[in-house]
Formats: sequence, C-alpha cells, structure tokens
Amino acid sequence: MNCKNLSLIAGLLLAGCSSQADKIAQCEAQGISRDACYLAEQNKRATINAAAEKQALENAAKQYAQRAHKTSCKDLRNFHAQGLQLTPQQVKEYEACAPTSEHTLAVKPRTWSGFDVTVARHADGLVYVDGKPAALDESTKQAQVYSQGLYQVVIYKNGKANLIDNRVIKGWLK
Repeated sequence: MNCKNLSLIAGLLLAGCSSQADKIAQCEAQGISRDACYLAEQNKRATINAAAEKQALENAAKQYAQRAHKTSCKDLRNFHAQGLQLTPQQVKEYEACAPTSEHTLAVKPRTWSGFDVTVARHADGLVYVDGKPAALDESTKQAQVYSQGLYQVVIYKNGKANLIDNRVIKGWLK
C-alpha cells in the first residue's frame, strides 16, 4: 500500500513539470513545425535569462553605488610612491590631497645604514630601503613605520632608525 501511495504522490508532483521534449511535442500536436517550436522555446528561455541578468546587474549597480568610497590620501600616496597607475578619479583625489606631516616630513633628507641594509629618506619625504620604495605602515607622534619586503624600518622623530627583518629586531641603524 505504501509503495502505491508513494508512486501516486511522486506522479502528482511531477505532473506539473514538463521537459523541453514534452513542450515541443505539445507544440507539434497543435500543428506547428518542430523547428518553429524549438525556436520559440529557445527565445522564451533567452528572454527569461536576459531579464534575470538585467535584474542582477541593476542590483549589483545599486550595491556598488552604496559602497563606492573615496580612496584615502595615505593610500593614494603609497600607490604613487610604488609607481602604480592611478585611475582618472584617483588622480583627481590625489591632486586634492594636501601634503601632511605624515607624508612630508619636517626634517632634512637622511641616510641610515647597517646590517647590510641602506635606508634613505629623500627630500620629498619618501623612504627607500636598498633603493626600493617603502610603504608607510603606521605613523604616530613618536615614530613612523615603513615596510619594504621582509624589512620594516622604524624612524623616530629624534632621527634614529631601527631595523626589523622578518619580524625580528636587528638593531639601530647608523
């Protein structure tokens, strides 16, 4: 008895479903050619897919508009220092950024060396480790931390610099 009930329920559930072949057969039964039925079915599916894609793009555009944000001046300066290409919008934002003490230091250019590493701070305030530009990671009242590869350099306001190699403090640079 259970098998009969189960097969009856399964039959009722699948009665509303029809495959593409069933739809074409129904179309042919009405006297329409197989090619015309196939094209009509494909057009119907394409229309449904196009509407779904259009709605998805509209939803994505709304979400992007809500999340669109201005790139920070600090990030723009780092991008510029690393030689990365800026978008036209980022170029406008970069030009609007006024120099800050975080970027333009109030000290003269200086070079430190030690542990087979040379650290140079140029007149424009950018720091280079072995000739490669370093990114500003952190800036506080006492110091600024720059990183380049596995190296981190802590430059203190008093002019001293400390080298960290792969998260291990190597010591003071001279």
